[in-house]
Amino acid sequence: MDDYLVYLLYYSDNAAKEVILGAKPTFFDNYEDYVQEIMDFSLSRFSLFHSEIKAQFGESLNDYVTIEQIRKMGEEGKLSKLKEETLSVLSYSSSIIKGFLIDFLESVGQV
Repeated sequence: MDDYLVYLLYYSDNAAKEVILGAKPTFFDNYEDYVQEIMDFSLSRFSLFHSEIKAQFGESLNDYVTIEQIRKMGEEGKLSKLKEETLSVLSYSSSIIKGFLIDFLESVGQV
């Protein structure tokens, strides 16, 4: 479902871009904590994503799902819950990634 993220970033409204750009950095004490937090957060959302993707795409996941198919489903309102959850994950993940990048760049003298 990588194409769904591509759809949100490039073919849908600007919500995904706004969420990423608006995310405030989140900081942790060490690099391992950044990685652990992303993994824990992602795993906590996995079953919800899996259920929603299966509910909306069903057996069509056995075949390649095109951007056009995703666009049509989005226009029909079938992907609203998936979009809401994806934006939530993007927001939190972006905050963690921004925090990590700032910490890393400071540690190597680039900021």
